[in-house]
Amino acid sequence: MNTPDVLTEATADIAWLLLLGAARRASEAEALLRSGMWTGWEPNQLVGTDIHGSTLGILGFGRIGRAVARRAAGFGMNILTSVRSSSAGDPPPPGTIICSSMEEVLAGSDFLSLHLPLTEETQNWLNAERIASMKSGAIVINTARGGLIDETALIAALQSGKLGGAGLDVFVGEPDIRRDLVEAPNTFLLPHLGSATRRAREGMGLSLARDIAAFFAGRPVENGVGVSK
Repeated sequence: MNTPDVLTEATADIAWLLLLGAARRASEAEALLRSGMWTGWEPNQLVGTDIHGSTLGILGFGRIGRAVARRAAGFGMNILTSVRSSSAGDPPPPGTIICSSMEEVLAGSDFLSLHLPLTEETQNWLNAERIASMKSGAIVINTARGGLIDETALIAALQSGKLGGAGLDVFVGEPDIRRDLVEAPNTFLLPHLGSATRRAREGMGLSLARDIAAFFAGRPVENGVGVSK
Protein backbone atom coordinates (compact mmCIF):
# COMPACT_ATOMS: atom_id res chain seq x y z
CA MET A 1 0.00 0.00 0.00
CA ASN A 2 0.95 3.64 -0.18
CA THR A 3 -0.58 6.73 1.39
CA PRO A 4 -0.70 9.68 -1.03
CA ASP A 5 -2.53 12.97 -0.45
CA VAL A 6 -2.36 12.98 3.36
CA LEU A 7 1.36 13.85 3.41
CA THR A 8 1.42 16.35 0.52
CA GLU A 9 1.35 19.58 2.47
CA ALA A 10 3.65 18.37 5.25
CA THR A 11 6.28 17.26 2.75
CA ALA A 12 6.01 20.51 0.79
CA ASP A 13 6.58 22.40 4.05
CA ILE A 14 9.73 20.35 4.69
CA ALA A 15 10.97 21.10 1.17
CA TRP A 16 10.65 24.77 1.98
CA LEU A 17 12.35 24.36 5.34
CA LEU A 18 15.26 22.74 3.49
CA LEU A 19 15.31 25.46 0.84
CA LEU A 20 15.32 28.26 3.39
CA GLY A 21 17.81 26.50 5.64
CA ALA A 22 20.28 25.81 2.84
CA ALA A 23 19.88 29.26 1.28
CA ARG A 24 20.48 31.10 4.54
CA ARG A 25 23.06 28.67 5.95
CA ALA A 26 20.92 27.94 8.98
CA SER A 27 22.82 24.86 10.18
CA GLU A 28 26.12 26.73 10.23
CA ALA A 29 24.51 29.72 11.93
CA GLU A 30 22.87 27.65 14.66
CA ALA A 31 26.08 25.69 15.27
CA LEU A 32 28.01 28.96 15.65
CA LEU A 33 25.48 30.35 18.10
CA ARG A 34 25.30 27.18 20.19
CA SER A 35 29.09 26.85 20.30
CA GLY A 36 29.41 30.07 22.28
CA MET A 37 31.90 31.37 19.68
CA TRP A 38 29.63 34.02 18.15
CA THR A 39 31.17 37.43 18.72
CA GLY A 40 28.37 39.56 17.29
CA TRP A 41 27.12 40.89 13.98
CA GLU A 42 29.62 41.14 11.15
CA PRO A 43 28.95 42.42 7.61
CA ASN A 44 30.28 39.30 5.86
CA GLN A 45 29.21 36.68 8.38
CA LEU A 46 27.46 33.62 6.91
CA VAL A 47 26.17 35.48 3.86
CA GLY A 48 23.56 33.36 2.12
CA THR A 49 21.57 33.24 -1.10
CA ASP A 50 18.57 35.42 -1.97
CA ILE A 51 15.30 33.56 -2.46
CA HIS A 52 12.91 36.31 -3.54
CA GLY A 53 13.07 36.80 -7.31
CA SER A 54 15.18 33.68 -7.86
CA THR A 55 14.20 30.77 -10.09
CA LEU A 56 12.98 27.48 -8.63
CA GLY A 57 13.09 24.39 -10.81
CA ILE A 58 10.72 21.60 -9.78
CA LEU A 59 11.25 18.13 -11.22
CA GLY A 60 8.25 15.92 -10.57
CA PHE A 61 5.12 18.04 -10.76
CA GLY A 62 2.62 15.85 -8.99
CA ARG A 63 0.82 16.67 -5.75
CA ILE A 64 3.92 17.60 -3.75
CA GLY A 65 5.68 19.42 -6.58
CA ARG A 66 2.60 21.56 -7.15
CA ALA A 67 2.31 22.28 -3.42
CA VAL A 68 5.93 23.45 -3.41
CA ALA A 69 5.18 25.66 -6.44
CA ARG A 70 2.23 27.29 -4.67
CA ARG A 71 4.52 28.27 -1.81
CA ALA A 72 7.18 29.54 -4.23
CA ALA A 73 4.68 31.96 -5.74
CA GLY A 74 4.35 33.59 -2.31
CA PHE A 75 8.10 34.19 -2.29
CA GLY A 76 8.02 35.93 -5.66
CA MET A 77 10.00 33.17 -7.33
CA ASN A 78 10.03 32.25 -10.98
CA ILE A 79 9.06 28.59 -11.46
CA LEU A 80 10.38 26.15 -14.06
CA THR A 81 9.15 22.62 -14.51
CA SER A 82 8.84 19.87 -17.09
CA VAL A 83 5.40 18.29 -16.99
CA ARG A 84 4.87 14.89 -18.60
CA SER A 85 1.15 14.66 -17.85
CA SER A 86 -1.43 17.44 -17.80
CA SER A 87 -3.79 15.38 -15.65
CA ALA A 88 -1.66 15.27 -12.48
CA GLY A 89 -3.54 17.57 -10.12
CA ASP A 90 -4.27 21.28 -10.33
CA PRO A 91 -2.82 23.45 -13.09
CA PRO A 92 0.55 25.10 -12.40
CA PRO A 93 0.52 28.50 -10.68
CA PRO A 94 0.28 31.48 -13.05
CA GLY A 95 3.64 32.36 -14.55
CA THR A 96 5.05 28.83 -14.34
CA ILE A 97 7.24 28.09 -17.34
CA ILE A 98 6.88 24.59 -18.77
CA CYS A 99 10.25 23.57 -20.20
CA SER A 100 10.75 21.06 -22.98
CA SER A 101 13.04 18.82 -20.90
CA MET A 102 14.30 18.25 -17.40
CA GLU A 103 17.76 19.31 -18.58
CA GLU A 104 16.33 22.71 -19.52
CA VAL A 105 14.95 23.02 -16.00
CA LEU A 106 18.40 22.21 -14.60
CA ALA A 107 20.16 24.87 -16.64
CA GLY A 108 17.79 27.66 -15.62
CA SER A 109 17.34 27.01 -11.91
CA ASP A 110 18.87 28.82 -8.94
CA PHE A 111 17.17 26.24 -6.72
CA LEU A 112 16.23 22.71 -7.79
CA SER A 113 13.63 20.70 -5.86
CA LEU A 114 13.34 16.98 -6.65
CA HIS A 115 9.98 15.19 -6.46
CA LEU A 116 10.52 12.37 -8.94
CA PRO A 117 9.73 8.71 -8.26
CA LEU A 118 12.76 6.45 -7.90
CA THR A 119 12.90 4.10 -10.90
CA GLU A 120 15.60 2.48 -13.01
CA GLU A 121 15.51 5.59 -15.20
CA THR A 122 15.84 8.07 -12.33
CA GLN A 123 18.41 6.19 -10.21
CA ASN A 124 21.38 8.59 -9.77
CA TRP A 125 19.63 10.96 -12.18
CA LEU A 126 21.35 14.02 -10.75
CA ASN A 127 24.87 12.91 -11.62
CA ALA A 128 28.15 14.75 -12.21
CA GLU A 129 27.31 15.57 -15.83
CA ARG A 130 23.93 17.08 -14.97
CA ILE A 131 25.32 18.98 -11.98
CA ALA A 132 27.96 20.48 -14.31
CA SER A 133 25.14 21.85 -16.48
CA MET A 134 23.58 23.72 -13.54
CA LYS A 135 24.23 27.33 -12.59
CA SER A 136 27.24 27.86 -10.36
CA GLY A 137 26.01 28.36 -6.82
CA ALA A 138 22.68 26.59 -7.38
CA ILE A 139 21.09 24.82 -4.41
CA VAL A 140 19.61 21.30 -4.57
CA ILE A 141 16.63 20.20 -2.46
CA ASN A 142 15.53 16.56 -2.15
CA THR A 143 12.48 15.30 -0.25
CA ALA A 144 11.73 12.41 -2.63
CA ARG A 145 14.24 9.54 -2.57
CA GLY A 146 17.96 9.58 -1.83
CA GLY A 147 18.74 7.42 -4.85
CA LEU A 148 17.80 10.22 -7.24
CA ILE A 149 21.15 11.86 -6.52
CA ASP A 150 24.65 10.53 -7.10
CA GLU A 151 25.93 11.46 -3.65
CA THR A 152 29.60 11.25 -4.67
CA ALA A 153 28.98 13.81 -7.41
CA LEU A 154 26.93 15.98 -5.06
CA ILE A 155 29.65 16.03 -2.40
CA ALA A 156 32.32 16.90 -4.98
CA ALA A 157 30.19 19.79 -6.27
CA LEU A 158 29.62 21.11 -2.74
CA GLN A 159 33.31 20.88 -1.91
CA SER A 160 34.37 22.62 -5.13
CA GLY A 161 31.78 25.38 -4.77
CA LYS A 162 30.00 24.43 -7.99
CA LEU A 163 26.84 24.02 -5.92
CA GLY A 164 25.98 26.63 -3.34
CA GLY A 165 24.29 24.17 -1.02
CA ALA A 166 22.00 21.21 -0.54
CA GLY A 167 18.94 20.63 1.61
CA LEU A 168 18.28 16.91 2.01
CA ASP A 169 15.64 14.91 3.89
CA VAL A 170 16.43 11.58 2.19
CA PHE A 171 19.65 9.69 1.59
CA VAL A 172 21.12 6.64 -0.11
CA GLY A 173 21.28 3.74 2.36
CA GLU A 174 19.59 5.67 5.17
CA PRO A 175 19.85 5.65 8.13
CA ASP A 176 23.55 5.11 7.38
CA ILE A 177 24.57 8.50 5.97
CA ARG A 178 27.99 9.07 4.47
CA ARG A 179 30.31 10.94 6.78
CA ASP A 180 31.67 13.08 3.94
CA LEU A 181 28.12 14.19 3.17
CA VAL A 182 27.47 15.13 6.79
CA GLU A 183 30.73 17.09 6.78
CA ALA A 184 30.22 18.71 3.36
CA PRO A 185 29.97 22.51 3.38
CA ASN A 186 26.62 24.29 3.37
CA THR A 187 24.32 21.35 3.83
CA PHE A 188 21.01 21.43 5.68
CA LEU A 189 20.16 17.83 6.57
CA LEU A 190 17.08 16.28 8.19
CA PRO A 191 16.39 12.64 9.19
CA HIS A 192 13.53 11.85 6.76
CA LEU A 193 10.95 14.12 8.41
CA GLY A 194 8.83 14.91 5.35
CA SER A 195 5.60 13.47 6.73
CA ALA A 196 6.43 13.94 10.41
CA THR A 197 3.43 15.96 11.56
CA ARG A 198 0.64 14.63 13.74
CA ARG A 199 -2.02 15.24 11.09
CA ALA A 200 -0.03 13.60 8.30
CA ARG A 201 0.98 10.54 10.30
CA GLU A 202 -2.55 9.99 11.61
CA GLY A 203 -3.88 10.35 8.06
CA MET A 204 -1.31 7.83 6.80
CA GLY A 205 -2.32 5.32 9.46
CA LEU A 206 -6.05 5.68 8.77
CA SER A 207 -5.54 5.41 5.01
CA LEU A 208 -3.44 2.27 5.45
CA ALA A 209 -5.96 0.71 7.82
CA ARG A 210 -8.84 1.32 5.40
CA ASP A 211 -6.94 -0.25 2.51
CA ILE A 212 -5.86 -3.29 4.52
CA ALA A 213 -9.47 -3.84 5.61
CA ALA A 214 -10.66 -3.45 2.00
CA PHE A 215 -8.06 -5.91 0.72
CA PHE A 216 -9.02 -8.69 3.13
CA ALA A 217 -12.71 -8.04 2.54
CA GLY A 218 -12.21 -8.42 -1.21
CA ARG A 219 -13.12 -4.82 -1.94
CA PRO A 220 -11.19 -2.48 -4.28
CA VAL A 221 -8.06 -1.02 -2.67
CA GLU A 222 -7.82 2.73 -3.13
CA ASN A 223 -4.04 3.12 -2.78
CA GLY A 224 -2.62 -0.29 -3.56
CA VAL A 225 0.75 -0.80 -5.22
CA GLY A 226 0.74 -3.74 -7.58
CA VAL A 227 -2.77 -4.69 -6.49
CA SER A 228 -5.64 -4.91 -8.95
CA LYS A 229 -8.32 -2.38 -8.12
